[in-house]
Amino acid sequence: MIEDSPPLMVLAAVVAVVFGLGLRAVFTFAWTPVHYIHLMLVTLIACLRVGLAVNRAVFGRHAELGTFGRA
Repeated sequence: MIEDSPPLMVLAAVVAVVFGLGLRAVFTFAWTPVHYIHLMLVTLIACLRVGLAVNRAVFGRHAELGTFGRA
């Protein structure tokens, strides 16, 4: 298993941001099927999915929604 070092823990976020940048570029310059504000939501959802997929594939972790107040 990969150690929990900070540079490796941000890998999923970096991949998601780079993916979002590329997707946004495609939506801006190559293909715009609907209004840009709708594509911003599509880009956000796609980035979240890519980040979670990389988190599971690279680190073998399953992200879950935490609750406040837990010890």
